[in-house]
Amino acid sequence: MTTVGLLVAAIVVGSATVISGVAHRIGGSWQPQGDDAIIAWRSHDVFTSSIPLLGMPSTVGGLVPSTAHHWGPLQFWILSVPQWLAGNDPVGLQIGLLVVALASITGIAAFTFRRVGLLGSVALLALLVVLQYSLGRHILSSVWNPDIAVLPLAFLMVLAWSVAAGDRAAVPFLVLASSFVVQSNILYTPIVAALVAWSIIGFLVVRREQRRSPAEATRPRRRWWIAALIVFVVCWSGPIIFELTHSPGNIERVLTRTGEESGQHVGLARATNTIAHGIGVVPLWGRQLSSLVDVGDLYSTGSLVMMGSAVAIVLVLVGGWWWMWKRDAELRALLGAAVFSLVGGTIGVARLPWLFGATYRLWTVWLVGMLAWFAIVVFVWRTVPMWLPRLVRGRTVRGVVPVAAVVVSAVLVGYGIGGAIGSTPKFMQAEDRSDAVARLVKSIT
Repeated sequence: MTTVGLLVAAIVVGSATVISGVAHRIGGSWQPQGDDAIIAWRSHDVFTSSIPLLGMPSTVGGLVPSTAHHWGPLQFWILSVPQWLAGNDPVGLQIGLLVVALASITGIAAFTFRRVGLLGSVALLALLVVLQYSLGRHILSSVWNPDIAVLPLAFLMVLAWSVAAGDRAAVPFLVLASSFVVQSNILYTPIVAALVAWSIIGFLVVRREQRRSPAEATRPRRRWWIAALIVFVVCWSGPIIFELTHSPGNIERVLTRTGEESGQHVGLARATNTIAHGIGVVPLWGRQLSSLVDVGDLYSTGSLVMMGSAVAIVLVLVGGWWWMWKRDAELRALLGAAVFSLVGGTIGVARLPWLFGATYRLWTVWLVGMLAWFAIVVFVWRTVPMWLPRLVRGRTVRGVVPVAAVVVSAVLVGYGIGGAIGSTPKFMQAEDRSDAVARLVKSIT
């Protein structure tokens, strides 16, 4: 089989959980309720005079929806097209979600292939399959705004790595993915901001290094920046128009609402423990949770093995990032993306209200852990041969490492697909929806 064929096969396997979940919902005559009903309603409004300019009503600062909204309507705009083509049948929303998910997985495979080749791309997709096994098809086929952004956030992590490595072709996709994720739910703001910040920093470092080569420095690349600007204007036109035509604007409303927030936050200590559960042995993204609402165990200190392995992984990531700063731009970009995602994920969890511990608020931890493990795998893969004797390095390692990677990937895929498609995790068998938003739906319909 050719390289393209293998990559396509890996994408199909990586998409199996989402496809299974969508097929299950469509076959079961799924109807949007609660928050999903608001999403269906606002997506329908895109082709009317009441086009949405903001995202879902937000419970930021409390449990009751306020006049503050999530940052933007990009989710509604994207889902509106398949919904309209389906004659406003709910199946259109599921098709739209499937398109978003497949585009994200395909993008992950394609840009990872550009960075580390076929083996690295297959390895990351294998880890993604395990993550999907942990979340279950129920989450991955949900149009609810925190859930639909999970796979695009994984894509954003790969794009931040790519841009930080100097890949200009990734810039427009970075703008699109970051806009979609951050507009879907305010909870993703810290990690999106961290990833975008690293992509800018990394790109500027690469650009400074490339100036030493006149041919590289003068090569025209304006088309990617023009495309990125167009994507940014389109994605953020709604929020910008709202800010210009309303007083107070949504930004002020969110900040005001946040300032009025009272009560205890998760805090840095508990957030650090949660991140440790995401990256330590055995990471939470590699297993199913037993309860949807009981997240107290994730805030608590884990076992000695888990906490020790988490500390070791963080030290390797940070140390490797520093060591590779001037030695390998590719590893620098990947390790930097993992480090910045750790920082953004920790800040995001630390700022969560302590009393509202729904699991969906911690989806970023799943993705942070997956990226950290992948970065460690690539780092070891690239650097271990440098440490071994020259005789071994020449043949043995180059033969053993790819074979071992293929075997591990096969085991991970089999482990993930078997659980992800065959059943729904116990903690996801019931719909997870905010009662406050459900009451809002009843009051406006």
